[in-house]
Amino acid sequence: MVAVFAIGIGSARLPRARKLASHGVVAQGHIVETNCGQHSTIQFQFVANGLVIAGHDSVANCSSVHSGDSLSVTYLPDAPDVNIAGSGTAHLHDETVGIAVGALFMSAFFLFGITYLVPRFSRNS
Repeated sequence: MVAVFAIGIGSARLPRARKLASHGVVAQGHIVETNCGQHSTIQFQFVANGLVIAGHDSVANCSSVHSGDSLSVTYLPDAPDVNIAGSGTAHLHDETVGIAVGALFMSAFFLFGITYLVPRFSRNS
């Protein structure tokens, strides 16, 4: 039950990740700004359908990237505002692993709570 709850909460971003992995197009973009102090966020731009599109995402290596650096961007051709920095397939993998790990830890935490934190009642015979 707890695992189902964790999967339900964690899977809110999964449909977007699936669409990007299966229908996404890769374009070259460039980093406009980094904000490593705020969840390792970068802002980037790329061209899709002849228009300059702005996006933002979190990256693992924020301190090693700088404004002007190029990067790959995956976006949906019919909705370029749906985009991520990097590979759509890698993003889907990260989301799936995050959900699985979250479900595992929530289940373990729940079982720990049931086993050790709930007061035990004894019957007097």
